[in-house]
Amino acid sequence: MDRRALIVLTFVMSLLMSAMPANASETVWIETEGYGFVNAANDTDSARRRALADALLNAALAGGAHVTGHTVVNMTRVERDLTIVRPIGRVLRHEFKGATLEGNMWRVQIRALVGAEAQTQCQSASRLTVIAYAPQIHVSPNAPAWANPLAQDIMQSLYGVLDRHPATSSLTVTDRPMPRGLTDAQAARDFVTLTRGDVRLTAGDWGFVPQLSIDSVPDGRNQTVEMRLQLVLISSDGQVTRQEVVRRSRIPGPSILGNAGAAFQRNRSQMMSDLLDGVSDSFDRLLDVQACTPLMGTVMASGGDLTVNLGRRQGISRGAIAYTADRDASIEMLEIVSLSDRSVTLRPMDPTRRASDFSGRAVRFIETGL
Repeated sequence: MDRRALIVLTFVMSLLMSAMPANASETVWIETEGYGFVNAANDTDSARRRALADALLNAALAGGAHVTGHTVVNMTRVERDLTIVRPIGRVLRHEFKGATLEGNMWRVQIRALVGAEAQTQCQSASRLTVIAYAPQIHVSPNAPAWANPLAQDIMQSLYGVLDRHPATSSLTVTDRPMPRGLTDAQAARDFVTLTRGDVRLTAGDWGFVPQLSIDSVPDGRNQTVEMRLQLVLISSDGQVTRQEVVRRSRIPGPSILGNAGAAFQRNRSQMMSDLLDGVSDSFDRLLDVQACTPLMGTVMASGGDLTVNLGRRQGISRGAIAYTADRDASIEMLEIVSLSDRSVTLRPMDPTRRASDFSGRAVRFIETGL
């Protein structure tokens, strides 16, 4: 029997820096710098990116951090110390102030806007590739006769918002429902796919599946037209963003003035205007939020390469930096080695880290301006 005992001691503490905003909803500008050592003649550009990544991390840490320590003890001898540092703040925006190469070390200065975890400003919007699938429309028989053409008008206005939004790089509109669980092998034998084209989401794409219902509901002694619109965006990896819009408009009832009272009652165009009020603006804001959400993907390791199925199509540039986004590990940076339309190849900025250490980990991307 092995007499060795393994004791894991865990402690958690909060390290709060003086620059941390007093309120979680506040933001603060911070000037900070980072350093990166040049390891070889062809390492100059990578070292500068490492210095910038160091400066960005320092700025996030200046907004406060949670530090978790794990100590592994074997027979009273400390074998390993692991410190996990997770910033409380997030760099919402940064300005590049300058960079100098001093010997074999880059020093980069930035000015960063640091705030709480909730992102309040957008520095570099992602590019959205969207497929708009067949809408789910239900118009009650009790609704006014003009509700059916109104539903079609609403759908067309939503497609117009998508087409005009500055973050939309590609929009496909189809009358087919969103394919579910259709593999490549099945798609190769599927009659509809073969004859009408493949409308499945590829990595980094978004599906738009609007759900609309219009009904007539009691409102005291009168009736009211009620419209419920679900704006649903579904990512290629199953993430769902949903926003509900509810609008109501009172239907005029019989008037004690008879036909003369009709002149004082609300007409059809006014009721339709009530139901359409702010719908396009709500969808536009939803797209703003989605475009400003940092791109996140999962690292796949093959041999010595690390790849993520995101690329230029989603707005990633050669100057972007990836950082790990999983909850229970330290923040680590990766730089872009190569970039294509649908894929990016990464390598750890820490030369002591193996590629296999990052397999299956989630990463986010931040644009650096380099």
